Amino acid sequence: MRSLLCALLVGLLICGGTAEAKRSSRTAHTSPQTPPASLHCEGDKVVWVNTRSHAYHFEGDASFGNTRHGKFMCQQDADKGGFHQPKRHH
Repeated sequence: MRSLLCALLVGLLICGGTAEAKRSSRTAHTSPQTPPASLHCEGDKVVWVNTRSHAYHFEGDASFGNTRHGKFMCQQDADKGGFHQPKRHH
């Protein structure tokens, strides 16, 4: 019985951890980020670029710093890099 319990415990640790650990790792991916202090956009706006959709978001937008795949950059650099403002559905 003891070896079965040990095997189950080891399996849990190897195959996915606890539900709490899974919840906190999910939360870490969706918590809003803030622009790094080293990013300076003189006369330009800081945007959050979603590297999957190639859309960028301004501060105040729900997606600003809040998508799984993205980074902060200056709007002019985002435009030069082929990124665009998101298409809005009305």
